Amino acid sequence: MTYAPDEHDQTLLSLSSGEVLSERYQLVRELGRGGMGVVWLAEDEHLDSRPMAIKVLPSALCRNARAVARLKKEALINLELTHPHIVRLFNFEQDPQRSAVAYLVMQYVQGKTLDDLLVEYPDGLPLERVREWAEQLSQAIDHAHAKQILHRDIKPSNIIIDGDGNAYLMDFGIAREAKDTMTRVTGRESSGTLPYMSPQQLMGKNSRSNDIYSFAATLYEALCGRPPFETGDIAT
Repeated sequence: MTYAPDEHDQTLLSLSSGEVLSERYQLVRELGRGGMGVVWLAEDEHLDSRPMAIKVLPSALCRNARAVARLKKEALINLELTHPHIVRLFNFEQDPQRSAVAYLVMQYVQGKTLDDLLVEYPDGLPLERVREWAEQLSQAIDHAHAKQILHRDIKPSNIIIDGDGNAYLMDFGIAREAKDTMTRVTGRESSGTLPYMSPQQLMGKNSRSNDIYSFAATLYEALCGRPPFETGDIAT
């Protein structure tokens, strides 16, 4: 996904390596960017420079108090998720010196997203590798569902594989809430992930089955190199 900056994002775009957020997190280097923000590798100066992943949200969201409240509520719910195959969310913060800078503090996992791996393996990944990841990720999804927490945006770019071949699910609930909130704040439809959305989700119905559909579509793409549906009317 390509991040398209606009006039709302000047504060976000001004961040650079070496800056410190909230007098604690020193930005080291940018890890990636998308429509819902920029992810940085940072060092936690309060914890012996422990590496963290910092996701800085678009300023259009951060300047809206109601939007920030919704995202903070979603983040607090996700703090309950502690599973070996879920990227841990530690906090949702706003820089006291720059109110337009809000960010998520997350566990840093060094590796590649499934999306990145599919670029290297355009015809799909080996069955045994996908089978191992499927087992790990299904346990992570079950853990969240047992706590009544839905992901709502399972797709290859929200799965990261570390150097030992372990799979982790990222952005539990946060990414979809950020997209929905961005649409409400700006009046613009957020870039979607239609190939991974069930027809029920497209109609606004939230349930565990939506996550299962998205997970299945993601596994299909991991094996075949493309999502199950690329053309036609997904809603029908």
